[in-house]
Amino acid sequence: MHESVDRWGVLIPLSYSIQDSCGSISLLAQQSKMRDCFVLARTVFETIINFCFICTKGDEAARRARRHAMQKAYRDLRRELKINQQELSLHWGGKIDLSSNPDLQAALTEFTSSKGREITSWTPETVKEQLEAIEAKYGENVATPLQFALLAIYRHASEIAHGTLFGALFALDLTSPSGRPTSPEVLANHQRQNITMLLLVLGFSISSMLQVIAHELPLDSLVSESKTAIKDFENEQWLR
Repeated sequence: MHESVDRWGVLIPLSYSIQDSCGSISLLAQQSKMRDCFVLARTVFETIINFCFICTKGDEAARRARRHAMQKAYRDLRRELKINQQELSLHWGGKIDLSSNPDLQAALTEFTSSKGREITSWTPETVKEQLEAIEAKYGENVATPLQFALLAIYRHASEIAHGTLFGALFALDLTSPSGRPTSPEVLANHQRQNITMLLLVLGFSISSMLQVIAHELPLDSLVSESKTAIKDFENEQWLR
């Protein structure tokens, strides 16, 4: 496939985001910060899904992502929040003339509902629907690791990010029917196991993303290295 300016102008910032957050996860993992690893793992996973979905759908999806970002940046210049009688606002002191920016005006219209509310999602497809599209184009070898990551990360990361009691109890290993941890060492082991799981599924997800990129760019050697690393890992005695 030919390289698209529209597509790669969107994909490159996404790839940077993935690399940046993976660096943060690495730091947190070394400090056994399981809760925050879960939250960032979801961030990385969703960015990988968006990356692969844009590759799946092509330039129109890339342009839609760009339009979403454009209107989001404009809305970000003025934010308001009213709770009871207290109203707060943050706004940029300058002014943008929408009449001289038809692309921005069109993007605002596209991402505004019939009731005048902002449409916050950049694409109407759910993560599951995006995965279905990715599998239809790239096959099970790409989609299955992403599906497993969705199952392993999404639920607990959401609970932790939203500050629920379940999220707090899960991090303390207090949601298992086997009972509460019997020692600090047992709790630490629970947290290490979950961090290890997160690193594994993210590694597999990145490998899937590399396979997707290899359909667009000559990265066969990098894909081969990734597959070799995974095969070597699967032969580790502790995993068996």
